[in-house]
Amino acid sequence: MIIILFSVVIAFIVILYSILTKQKVDIHETENPELIKYFEDKARILNNTTNNTNINNTNNTNSNINNTNTNTNTNNTNNTILRSQLLKAAKYLITTSEYIRNKEESAEILYEQDLLSDRYMNKIKKVLEEQVFVEKCLIQQQAEEIKAGYGDTIFSEAYALPDNCINSGDLYNSTYLYNNTYSGYIDKNRFIIRNSNK
Repeated sequence: MIIILFSVVIAFIVILYSILTKQKVDIHETENPELIKYFEDKARILNNTTNNTNINNTNNTNSNINNTNTNTNTNNTNNTILRSQLLKAAKYLITTSEYIRNKEESAEILYEQDLLSDRYMNKIKKVLEEQVFVEKCLIQQQAEEIKAGYGDTIFSEAYALPDNCINSGDLYNSTYLYNNTYSGYIDKNRFIIRNSNK
C-alpha cells in the first residue's frame, strides 16, 4: 500500500513538473520596445473595455443605439492604435534583422579566413533563426487578431515606413545580439569570442 501511494506521489510530481516546464518554454520574452508597447496598449484597451462593459451593464436604461455607435467608434479607434503600434514593432524587427544580417555578412568574410570562432557565427545565426523568426511569427499572429489576412501584409507595409517612425534607440547595442557580453582574444592566429558573464 505504501509503495502504491509513493508511486502515485512521484507520478504526480513528474506530471506537475512537466506541465510547469512546458509553460515556461512557450513564453517568449521580447526585447523589441515597440512590441512591448503594443502589448501594454493591448492590455490597457482590454482593461478599459472590461470596465466600460461593466458600466454599460449597470446602465441598461440608456438607449441601445447610442451605446452601439459608441462601442463601434471605440473599437475602430482601438484597432487603429493597435495596428499602428504593431506596424512600428514590425518596422523595428525589420531594421534589427537587417542590422544583424549585415553583421553576419561582414563576419562571414572573417570566418572564411578562419579568423572567427564557430561559436560567434553560431550565435549570430541562432539570433536570426530563433529570436527574429519567433518574433516575426508573433507579430503576424497579433496582426491576424486585428484583421483577418493582415498577417500576410504587415511586414510589406512596415518596410515602407520611414526609419524615424520607430523608437530604435541604438541598434549597435541591440539586446538581440548582446544579452551577454562577449570578449575576444587571439589564440593561434584565430580570433575567439568568449562569454564574459560566465
